[in-house]
Amino acid sequence: MKLIVRILVVMSFCACTNKPKQLPFDTVKVVLWEMTNSEELMKLYVKKDSTYSIKSNRPIFYQKIFSLHQITQKDFDFSYKYYQEHPNEMKILLDSISNYGIKKREKAISSL
Repeated sequence: MKLIVRILVVMSFCACTNKPKQLPFDTVKVVLWEMTNSEELMKLYVKKDSTYSIKSNRPIFYQKIFSLHQITQKDFDFSYKYYQEHPNEMKILLDSISNYGIKKREKAISSL
């Protein structure tokens, strides 16, 4: 029994010391695009239902996005902080998100 407890303690300690990793550029781009879309979707919900709370539902939406892309919030926050600290690269990222959105919109329109 003591051995199992020791193993669990060591495993939990190791799990807590995982350093966040820098996510690939394209992953950050798509995740930010989807986070922006989820914000707009929540605003639509508020218009239909005044009791809907964006503040309480935002973490749920974001966690679903992170799960979809198999990333952690810790990794995303680490990567986003990198772009905040490097304005030139942030500009490239934001321009890329804009272009990504335009392509998605054109594809949706052409499929009608």
